[in-house]
Amino acid sequence: MDNSKTTNKDNNILPEEEYCHYSGLPSAKFYENIEKENMQEKESKTNWHFRISIAKSMFRICAGSCLLIGDIFLAGLLLIMAEFLGIVEEF
Repeated sequence: MDNSKTTNKDNNILPEEEYCHYSGLPSAKFYENIEKENMQEKESKTNWHFRISIAKSMFRICAGSCLLIGDIFLAGLLLIMAEFLGIVEEF
């Protein structure tokens, strides 16, 4: 094995500072870069997704309450609204 060139998971040759010259093994900098690649960027979309999920749950809880008191029409309407929020959530 040629220790002068080391590759990453995509079979790309790594820069010299990303592997050890003596052992040919990846250095700490290599692992830092892998961690950065695997980290998900913090997005406002995640927060948006959470808020819509909470709203959907509230609609479903209210729909269940309406079913308990016998208001089938309002329960159905609330469930339909929760489904529309689910569709909006996917965008």
